[in-house]
Amino acid sequence: MQEPDMQTLRVRDVFVPGGYPRYTYQDRKKFQIEEKLRDALERLNKLIAVAGPTKSGKTVLVRRVVDLADRVWIEGGHIKSISDVWALIGDALGIPNSKTEANSIFEENGKSYEIDSSFKPVGIGGGTKASEIDKDAKSQTLSRTFGSVASKAAVDALLRERKVLVIDDFHYLPAELQSELVRALKPAVFEGLQVVLILIPHRMHEAARAEMDLDGRTVTIPIPEWQPEELFSIGETGFDQLRLSYLPSTIDHLVRETFCSPHLMQDFCSSLCNKCNIKEEYRGELSGPRIALPVDSREFFQSFAQSISPEAFKALRKGPDRTNRKDRDLNAGGTCDTYEAVLLALHELGASTPVDWTLLRRALQVVLKDVPQQHEVTRALEKMDEIAKDLQGEPVIDYANGELHLVDPFFRYYLKWNTQIMDEAT
Repeated sequence: MQEPDMQTLRVRDVFVPGGYPRYTYQDRKKFQIEEKLRDALERLNKLIAVAGPTKSGKTVLVRRVVDLADRVWIEGGHIKSISDVWALIGDALGIPNSKTEANSIFEENGKSYEIDSSFKPVGIGGGTKASEIDKDAKSQTLSRTFGSVASKAAVDALLRERKVLVIDDFHYLPAELQSELVRALKPAVFEGLQVVLILIPHRMHEAARAEMDLDGRTVTIPIPEWQPEELFSIGETGFDQLRLSYLPSTIDHLVRETFCSPHLMQDFCSSLCNKCNIKEEYRGELSGPRIALPVDSREFFQSFAQSISPEAFKALRKGPDRTNRKDRDLNAGGTCDTYEAVLLALHELGASTPVDWTLLRRALQVVLKDVPQQHEVTRALEKMDEIAKDLQGEPVIDYANGELHLVDPFFRYYLKWNTQIMDEAT
């Protein structure tokens, strides 16, 4: 009997930038991070922090290890107060977000009795039926409604249902709320509650970090930097699933431009399929169509960069609101201010990271006719750091201890490949 035809895979099923990579998932056995997370969940009564750079696969890892039916997932961006956490848990587990307590006041022959609604006295619907009620007897019912899920009710429900509480983007929470939530959860963890916090290490506030490390009730599982062979496997596995032909050198070329980001690799492969007009799995008998970069590969990478429109870049280029903007002459003609000059210098450096003053000064010499003093550039970098952290979402840069770190791979890619950066600045 002929087997039924399987559903044809689409490119969007295989390469899923920003989604769960069902067909191209990499278990990263070399680092045993799945095993470390499973072991911590099974064996330890500790807060579990899964920590790694932006777009490094933290969320994908936790979703892989903790089944949908076994978890309550909360997005850090949805939390404004600690009561939001209990309410979101209540929504997930069906805990009523309000409860009513009703008490009855029963008066008879000049005497008053307060009766809980769950209890009825003899003669008032109780075990013995009264044949006659005094004409002076009367009663009234008072009720009170409480409108929020209590922390104890939420924690008890998690324990009873054996659910893992996952808080994604924990670093989004304000410093005070991070500490408050850690303090609230640690006693429950001691009682057996499983809690996973997904976060970016450099965005963890000092107070919360100290709170987590205070008594050894935290285990951190770091996400190692992605290796070239792992990123290569994303492309190789995906193209094989789609039954396409390719040269290994094509995948190697994509890997070199990912800045170690699996998210970017997924995006590259999806975009290259689109560029080659491939929408779904090849089902023919002969070898599948060839996936290949254009002869001038810069065309592909520059075109991809132009599809990225990071608001962070615009905000950093503009800098803080000010009236004393100082124009600086560019070697290529035109002028820019210090903030624009820093971004042009980073473009000149190929978006390498980290960048110290010596490296940045050399790049500024290529960009500007006269390089600003170090204290002027330092002040601009400090302001850029503030701007990046005030923007919604994860900051794209981090300036600390005299070094500028470019922490978002898409921002780095944009700085390197968008040829309009110079035009925008001038």
